[in-house]
Amino acid sequence: MLTCGGFAVPAAHAAPAVQTAQVCTVELDTEEFLKATDTAHRYLEREERLSQDRYASFLAAFPELASVETDVRRRIRDEELGIYLANEHFADPSTIEYRYAVERFAELGLPEDVAAWYLSRHAPTRTNVTPPMDEIEKYHALVATKGHIPVGAEDQAWFIHTGLATDTAGIAAGLQERFPQLTAPLAQRWAEKLATTPTYDNFRAVDAYAERFEAARHECKAQNLAGAKPQVPDLQPAASPGWPLITGIVMLLGLLGYGAFAYVTFYA
Repeated sequence: MLTCGGFAVPAAHAAPAVQTAQVCTVELDTEEFLKATDTAHRYLEREERLSQDRYASFLAAFPELASVETDVRRRIRDEELGIYLANEHFADPSTIEYRYAVERFAELGLPEDVAAWYLSRHAPTRTNVTPPMDEIEKYHALVATKGHIPVGAEDQAWFIHTGLATDTAGIAAGLQERFPQLTAPLAQRWAEKLATTPTYDNFRAVDAYAERFEAARHECKAQNLAGAKPQVPDLQPAASPGWPLITGIVMLLGLLGYGAFAYVTFYA
């Protein structure tokens, strides 16, 4: 519900009676507010969540690779190469572990750039992405509204469109952009799994909230524009050209009547 000036104002019946801009808010009940803040919190953690969901969706799309590391170790032992095995070797392109793993990916038609991405999870050091401070502050400000969320022109945009494709075709195109050697059929296969992950559900929820709050902001602006020029009725009656003439005739008759009375009284 959008309220303006503290009162609920339906868009079709907003009365343009106030000169100054009103404070507009979107009112959310407890359950709706919890959903909104949970969506915002999950979006803050989107980088870490997306990384996890990419790996999970990849294995769901290509379950044959779930044991790729185990298969490589077994092959090395069978070949009695006598080398030291370590997980971090899979992330190093100069190692035999990496080379054998890439060959396993190639058997499924997956290119090396995809294999390198998948194997990079074994790197000894990984970069943790921290959400931008302005997003963190905005999240805390949203929580502080307690469901009475201001949406006026001067208020911040609480949710912003992700700018990401969240449909299967769009996700597949994004995967091919990131991995140029990935074929369309395999990208589609992966995208079908990735589209159903919690991260992409969150992206869709953020976009939906962005549209909702943007519509509320436009509605608030329209109400304030309507209120800036109120149609105040003119309470003064319109002047009529007949009134001066009638008034003059009445005054003349009054004078004539008084003159006749005086004549009869003093001269009769």
